[in-house]
Formats: sequence, C-alpha cells, structure tokens
Amino acid sequence: MTPRYLHHLFSNQDETVARYILRRRLDACARALVSETQRGRTVTAIAFDYGFNSPTQFGRVFRSKYGMTPREYRRETLSNPR
Repeated sequence: MTPRYLHHLFSNQDETVARYILRRRLDACARALVSETQRGRTVTAIAFDYGFNSPTQFGRVFRSKYGMTPREYRRETLSNPR
C-alpha cells in the first residue's frame, strides 16, 4: 500500500493517519501501564517499547489524552480496579 493511498483511505475520517497511529500507541501504553506482566517495568521503558523516543514527549501526549501523567494513571488505575 502506498502512503498516498493510505492517506486517501483516511480522507473521509475525523482523524489523520498520524493521529490514528498516535491514539493506538497511547492506548497500548495505557494497557501496558496497568498490566500485571508489566508492573515491574518503568513508564519510560514502556513508552520506548511503543516507539516514543522521549519520556517528556510521551508524558505530554499521554496527559493530553488521559488528563493525567502516565505515573498518575498507573497509580490511580491500580488502586481503583474496575
């Protein structure tokens, strides 16, 4: 698939290809942050696993989506399981 065709597929959507990819990466990070198997790993290590190159940038975009830092999200979610 060419990049042009991929962007064409998203042309009628509310989000761009880049925003879609970022949203999916953030969702995967959020799941990993509260996963039992990832509990001993740092937030930075999880962020790097999903392609974020900077803990600062990851924290900024995570806060923008979830309204709290990744550490706060992890702490709050683990202390208040659903």
